[in-house]
Parts: sequence; structure tokens; C-alpha cells
Amino acid sequence: MAKLRCLKKDINFLATQVKQECFACMEYSPPVHLEEVIEILEDAEVLRRNLLFRINYLRRAKGDARKQSLKIIVSEMYDKNIALIDRLNSCN
Repeated sequence: MAKLRCLKKDINFLATQVKQECFACMEYSPPVHLEEVIEILEDAEVLRRNLLFRINYLRRAKGDARKQSLKIIVSEMYDKNIALIDRLNSCN
């Protein structure tokens, strides 16, 4: 079960990093794209909650289905966080 715990920590860490980037953007950039930055903040929180929910639901799965689901969750975690950062960088 340590792997799931580490994965949860990674999800929380990446979500926190995206949120910190959004707050830094709101603090140091002109408030032209404030609504879009707030939307990115909301999307980061929704992504975090959905991934954690899927991991908690995954505790019931066994064997190869569990391993395959973990791979999908990890790839989605990285891809969507990168997409959020790209959206944040494009709005500046």
C-alpha cells in the first residue's frame, strides 16, 4: 500500500505546485486574465479530487487490472498538470 500513499502525495504536490504558480501569476502579472487564472485554479483542484477518488476506488481492484489502472492514473496526472501549466503560461 505504500505505492498508493506515495502516489497520493505526488498528486497533492503537483496540484499545490500548479496552485502556487497561479497565485504567483495573479500577484505579479497584470489582472488582464484573472478569470482564466481562477479557472485554472479550479481545474487543478477538480483534477486533484478526481485522481484521489480514483485511487481510493482502486484499493478494491486486484492484480493486473490494478497495475494497468495505476499506469493510466499516473500518465493522466502528468499530462493534465502539464496542460494546466501550459494554459497558465499561454494566458500571460
